[in-house]
Amino acid sequence: MRKIKAINIEISSIAHATEDPEKVLIAILNILPEDLRGIIRERIEYTDTYGHYKDPIRIYRIKIENNDAEKILSYILNRLSSSEKEILLLSLEDRYDPSTRKLFIRLSKQDAYKGEVSIGFDDDIIRIAVGISGAKNIKDLDNYLRSLIKK
Repeated sequence: MRKIKAINIEISSIAHATEDPEKVLIAILNILPEDLRGIIRERIEYTDTYGHYKDPIRIYRIKIENNDAEKILSYILNRLSSSEKEILLLSLEDRYDPSTRKLFIRLSKQDAYKGEVSIGFDDDIIRIAVGISGAKNIKDLDNYLRSLIKK
């Protein structure tokens, strides 16, 4: 049997002109395990650019590889409410792209700033793209994600 594993995780979010960039950075850090926040804060990159209406925006990005990717994924999954875990698992077909082997999760940036982790349904989000190896189908991915969720 092939071992299924999160091999990398990409996290990104936008600080719009009306937002304090430091608060957006705090929101990103709040979705991470506490022991990784300092290291990741030093490695996170940003690009200053302009949005659709020429308003200034800052795009934060970081890509984490190795065992930390699985640790972060597990941390995020376990901080979701029971109902949001089920929503995530029931919507895997919409969230997983088998051609890129990436699982996409959108988290609420506002909730993350408050120290909570919840699925985001609007545009004010933190984008998560998790590279998954070894999953042949959605059922494999579902089983893997369930194995990361603590009972």
